Amino acid sequence: MAERATIARPYAKAAFAAAREQGRLAEWSRWLGNAREVVLSEEFRLLESSPGVSAAQLEDLIAGICGADLDAQGRALLGLLTENGRLDFLPEVALQFQASPQFRQESRQLCRQHGARHRARVTPSLMSTTAGSPCISSWPN
Repeated sequence: MAERATIARPYAKAAFAAAREQGRLAEWSRWLGNAREVVLSEEFRLLESSPGVSAAQLEDLIAGICGADLDAQGRALLGLLTENGRLDFLPEVALQFQASPQFRQESRQLCRQHGARHRARVTPSLMSTTAGSPCISSWPN
């Protein structure tokens, strides 16, 4: 498990840097959370093990599900994961992105700037929009 976390770390750091630079933390959190759910699904595992389905097709599937939250830099990260044979590391990348102290701090600042309140507990991948303002629904333990 530690090895997967170690491999995912540079991808998560790059994702966070890109999201922060663009001012798109909420969108990146959403697409990474959605991608995490896709990769963890039984349907994805079946497709992944199918000899007739390429890694590029799996990448396109994830991109299609993530929709508008997945921008060009996010698509580049997804492409890099595919190219390096690491698509199955998306769950770890998403968790490290959302659990990072920098993500929490910047998300709290966004909520304060927009007058939004933090709520009790949901999952870290759930982001909501309050009157057009990004706000974290909760923080993981």
